[in-house]
Amino acid sequence: MTRFRPICMVTDPRYLKHDTGGVAHPESPARLRAIAEKLKNGPLAAVLSVVAPRRAERGWITACHSEDYLFRLEEAALSGRAFVDHPDNQICFDSFDIAQLAAGAGPVGIDRLEDGHDKLVFCSVRPPGHHAEPALALGFCLLNNVGIAARYWQSRYGRKKIAIIDWDAHHGNGIQTLFEEDPDILYISIHEHPTFSFPGTGYAEECGIGKGAGTLLNIPLPPGADDELVLRAMTHQIMPAMDRFQPEALIVAAGFDGHALDDMSGLSYSTALYGQLGIHMAAMARKHCQGRLLSILEGGYHLEALAASVEQYCCPTVTQGRNIMYVTSHMTTPALTIPPGTLLAEARQLLQEHHFRHLPVVDDEGHLMGMVTDRDLRSALPSSVLADEEDSKRATQLGETTVREIMSHPHYFLTSISTLDDALYLFDKTNVGALPVIASDNRVTGILAIKNLLSAYKKLFGLGERGSALVAVEDDSKPKPLTRLVRVLENHEIRFTRLIRTDQEADGRPRTIYLRVHTFNMTAVHQALREAGFRLALPTHKNPPDPTDPTDASPAPHHS
Repeated sequence: MTRFRPICMVTDPRYLKHDTGGVAHPESPARLRAIAEKLKNGPLAAVLSVVAPRRAERGWITACHSEDYLFRLEEAALSGRAFVDHPDNQICFDSFDIAQLAAGAGPVGIDRLEDGHDKLVFCSVRPPGHHAEPALALGFCLLNNVGIAARYWQSRYGRKKIAIIDWDAHHGNGIQTLFEEDPDILYISIHEHPTFSFPGTGYAEECGIGKGAGTLLNIPLPPGADDELVLRAMTHQIMPAMDRFQPEALIVAAGFDGHALDDMSGLSYSTALYGQLGIHMAAMARKHCQGRLLSILEGGYHLEALAASVEQYCCPTVTQGRNIMYVTSHMTTPALTIPPGTLLAEARQLLQEHHFRHLPVVDDEGHLMGMVTDRDLRSALPSSVLADEEDSKRATQLGETTVREIMSHPHYFLTSISTLDDALYLFDKTNVGALPVIASDNRVTGILAIKNLLSAYKKLFGLGERGSALVAVEDDSKPKPLTRLVRVLENHEIRFTRLIRTDQEADGRPRTIYLRVHTFNMTAVHQALREAGFRLALPTHKNPPDPTDPTDASPAPHHS
């Protein structure tokens, strides 16, 4: 059973009334529909509370925008203009009202965080806001939702030092303009390099003005940047900046358009990355802000990728029960860990005694700091056969060396909601032999090695069982082929543990559906599938064999 920590979503169906001209515009109402459907019908449904926003008060908005701009924006909407300031910023009659409603979501979430109702709030709003400047609409953004929330948190609750972390694929020029001279607002943006991306701001040398010098951290990434660069920046730049600043509140400008499937940027993030970002955000909120975390939606325009990424981001609050699809059911736990002050020789002895090859390095509270492998130790320690006195001195020096000096900082890890498929993806991407598994508070709960993963898949799919065979069926393109296949198997009481449909072949051949069935009577399986109208994909026959023709014999099933 999977148990989730509660999460509050601030949203409203009225956000759909902001008409941007139909499906051709990337920032469409379908974005929020996709998120709502994913969250309400997924594993978070039981712990997801939905709260309505209220329209932002004029004073909250004017803390970030000029009265002249608000008058111009309202007049443009009410007069029926199609856009404001730029054709990208499509508007309709209701757009000004809806923008105020979007700006009011953050304050509602803050009230719930401060009142103790919630620890985690996600504002699913539109129009987005981080490009909106004090007197300019830009990049689909009308009002700066994050900026308005930050000023509200300061004025209403006295949270003076606010940190804003923005991982939208595009630099949040509006947020930077609002706060680049403010020493009490730390703005961190990790985005595609402005040379290649809208809006052309966010160079690394832009680090604040006047009293605000040092409170801007821009991390531009090259086109094609993937998860590894983001996680490396998180470890080496973002987390240290948060530690130096010591914020009292944390707001995330949660943009999801860096996903590899989203053509609004040239970045190549995976869905799993957003789950890891969620882990990091929750950990920093606990460390600095009593666990209070406010996230406000920005970009993300590929509907399936957006919905899946939002769910991954919200799910790291999980406390995971036992479920065979999750790594927590297959990891080695409790993990054998060592403190950073462990001597190299001691670490090597532990690995040898327990026949392990990887050791997580943790602090006094069990938080992950790094990883040490047997390869690291072999490289650091001298040979036992010393050639001369100099080697002997080096051995003495190394005998006093601790693992802190050689450990690698883990850019990749698994969490309590990581599935076996997540682990397979990371193992393939990182070429490591084991990955630490951490809880939502960054404590190490276990370690998953490749051999654990292989054993898990063997168990999951029944590999190696007697009578286990793989059957390939051509997709006949008729409606609901998977449903019909399952019905055939159930009607004939045929046990199966895998059902996979491939993509269309490049040469136009039909898709293939693979079944792993568990039976000693494969002839009956083939016959049942043929009678249901399916064609078996048998590699030794151009056409499906005729069971009534004794000269047309099927090869013996391959058992694995």
